[in-house]
Amino acid sequence: MRIRPAILPSLALALACLGPVALAAQPAASGTIEVSAAAPAIEPAPTAGRSTIDAAQIEASGVSSLAEAVALAPGVALSVSGGAGAQAAVSIRGSTTNQVLVLVDGVPVSDPSTGAVDFSRLGLSPGDVESVEVLRGGASSQYGPDAVGGVVIITTKKAKPGLARPLLELSLSNVSRPPFASVSGYGLGASRVGADPLALLDGQALAVRLGLPGGLVLSGGLDRAANAYLYHDTSGERRARLNAGLLGGRASLAWSGSLGGGLLAASLDGDARELGVPGSITAPTPEALERDRNARASLSWSTDSFLSDRVAFEGRSYGILKDVRYRETLAAAEDESLASRAGLETRWSILAIPGLDLGAGLAARYERLDSSNVTTGSGGAPERLGLGAYVEPDFSLGPWRLVPAARFDWTSDFDSGFSFSLGLARSLGEGLELSLNASTAYRAPSFDDLYWPAQAGVAGNPSLMPESSLGGDVGLDLKAGGASLSISAFARYVKDVILWQAGGDGIWRPSNWGVALYPGFEASLRAGLGGFDLSLSASLIHSFALSGSLGLLDDRRVPMVPEAAFVLALSRDFGAFFAGISLDYAGLRYTGIDNRDYLPARLVVDLHLSLRQTRNLKLAVDVANLLDERYESVQGYPMPGFSLKATASLKIGPEA
Repeated sequence: MRIRPAILPSLALALACLGPVALAAQPAASGTIEVSAAAPAIEPAPTAGRSTIDAAQIEASGVSSLAEAVALAPGVALSVSGGAGAQAAVSIRGSTTNQVLVLVDGVPVSDPSTGAVDFSRLGLSPGDVESVEVLRGGASSQYGPDAVGGVVIITTKKAKPGLARPLLELSLSNVSRPPFASVSGYGLGASRVGADPLALLDGQALAVRLGLPGGLVLSGGLDRAANAYLYHDTSGERRARLNAGLLGGRASLAWSGSLGGGLLAASLDGDARELGVPGSITAPTPEALERDRNARASLSWSTDSFLSDRVAFEGRSYGILKDVRYRETLAAAEDESLASRAGLETRWSILAIPGLDLGAGLAARYERLDSSNVTTGSGGAPERLGLGAYVEPDFSLGPWRLVPAARFDWTSDFDSGFSFSLGLARSLGEGLELSLNASTAYRAPSFDDLYWPAQAGVAGNPSLMPESSLGGDVGLDLKAGGASLSISAFARYVKDVILWQAGGDGIWRPSNWGVALYPGFEASLRAGLGGFDLSLSASLIHSFALSGSLGLLDDRRVPMVPEAAFVLALSRDFGAFFAGISLDYAGLRYTGIDNRDYLPARLVVDLHLSLRQTRNLKLAVDVANLLDERYESVQGYPMPGFSLKATASLKIGPEA
């Protein structure tokens, strides 16, 4: 798609933010990176809802996607509508997927048209990630709009400091599924189809990463998948998932180096893919096709000594483009959607006086949607400009740490408002800490919610109000002898949740109908056990749907929120050989607010085995869904059964 002149304001804002710093940037003179300042010492506020998953945990888990890595944290539920490349989203503490703010290296990556994040479209594999931090609970006072359920902070791998020679990393994998016989067609036209041996070559992935002296990293990959796995339709017939194929590629360029006593980092990412859209098992779309093209650029500078040793600073500018083209049949016209976003964010941490650190920040964000379907009432392209400012003093009062925060956000198409939070922490002894947090948060409607055209029985609602929430948690963290245990209790009240429902005229429209209360408990454990490494993340959410005339005594669960869930992993490193097993359980989920129909509970067991052949070569085998569990993560969209992925990884260079 050619970039229309109408979206140039967003690009101009990004370039205006990038320009002054980019012109000043100079690469390090030597062949190594000389960084004179680390990232700013801006400490997070105390909360019982914080988890960090590092690269070692991600690799040991054997997860095949970024969304699965995020779901290793307690309180996170994963919704996937199929195999590789299918839509994948997360919710936190029972939130909708739209209420989760996702940041990749500080850049918000939600789709302005829908307000949600499809992790399959981020162009990132688990191997690209240095860490995933999950903040559970409202965080608008620090991060602005959209952080009603929580925040997912993804940090990608950067150049290794002091790299004297190039370091090349390659990996090639193949996914095999057991060949199976199935039924094709319906009624009198139905026929039996024999087992297809190509199921043994169902998907392949190639990943390349090249680190160069001077702080430059080049990476990319190719992905191909047929996703022709077995499922059972509503009549119990064995069928193959059709029109679910994926073909895509991605590339990234990143550089980091010293500048002006701080760390300058720049990145440019792009990906393109084509995938079939099979639809649900009750409403298949055998000819639907989607083509995505995405680009993301960012530039940041940080220092722990900004004009003074008492001031740390971080500034970032960014721009993103999301181009989606979709057609449902071969004869249908292609729908086009080009969403753009540009922004600038700055943060300071100031040591004001002994016992008081003062955090503060400013943010500006512009969004626009150029779509063949979604326009404003006057026929123009939806646009939104947002400005925000926050302050977060951090007090040390004897044994207590006290962190209040307040933020003001102005939005061009909604009323301005404040968000607040209060965090408390206290050490109760060696390795034991108590934390408490209370916060408010909100989310503005997406462009689709507001302006979806009135056609085919669906229409947007320009009168929508923002969603809002009030929540809090209390928790204990214990660290002793290399083991860690965290337990917490939380409650979250949400009102004006935007729900799409059919009206009396039969037309589906969004409205601020949803009200819910989410009390629950969370726990996470990491420990050694007889030479094995044990990890557990678990959550219990006894939600209450309070919409319409419902009250607490009606005791209705919120649809699609499992009451209990856990991920249990056990692994052991034998040196050259590594073995791990994980059990992922989610309780039943009601599909309607009447709590009659539901998706049953499911337990998925995965195995991860790896063998280091030489210093440079490693072979891995991942068995996904070992017990061949038949389940749906999203109603009407069956998930794959048993599969086997074989991966060969090669490192060539000084640190291989």
